[in-house]
Amino acid sequence: MLDAKGLTKSYGQVRAVVDVSLSISNDRIYGIIGPNGAGKSTLFRLLSGFERPHAGTITFDGRRIESLAAHRRAELGIVRSFQELELFPELTAGDVLTTAGLLHDKLADARERARETAATFDIPWNVRATELNPGMIRRIELARCILARPKVVLFDEVMAGLTIPEAEFMCENIRLLHESGVAIVIVEHVMHVVRSLCRHIYVMASGRMIAQGAPDEVANDPAVTAAYLGTRKRGALA
Repeated sequence: MLDAKGLTKSYGQVRAVVDVSLSISNDRIYGIIGPNGAGKSTLFRLLSGFERPHAGTITFDGRRIESLAAHRRAELGIVRSFQELELFPELTAGDVLTTAGLLHDKLADARERARETAATFDIPWNVRATELNPGMIRRIELARCILARPKVVLFDEVMAGLTIPEAEFMCENIRLLHESGVAIVIVEHVMHVVRSLCRHIYVMASGRMIAQGAPDEVANDPAVTAAYLGTRKRGALA
């Protein structure tokens, strides 16, 4: 569904992503892991259209898209979340969700779908975003992705700052979203979440893809042990 080949992106002398390739389908949930500064978020920006690669290609549903703007890719079905918990502060949660639905639906339909989703996720409709705690804002972020009618969702550290029950809620609903036919890719540092959700993991370090495979395979890969886990023993990915 989503294929990237040879992606390269530099910022001045810093090579953030170097010759990275990956292939995403909707048959499993994918994880991307690596230390801070590995290039994971830059890769997400390249895939979602917030940055353009200096080299390489991106193909979605058989169509080359690396030159398309972010909103055009969203219209095609490539939707993402963001690390930063930022919503429109002057809007209520209901208005934020309705706005996400406007990508494909008229206002009345978008508002109806937003109300249904808010009820499902126990999101307070009339509360302003500035009054919500981080766990509820993460729920809104997940709900916004769903309301955009995605084919692929790129989740960027969506578990950050969550309590255990909040993280369990997110995991359950990400699984349900995947079971509905949506391809899922997760950048995440919470490793028990990665092992729980993901069946294929890509590992990045210093802008390069250094390993990929099932969780147990990458956990015992010497390159991963050296680059990502440091001096911790093999198998520590668990």
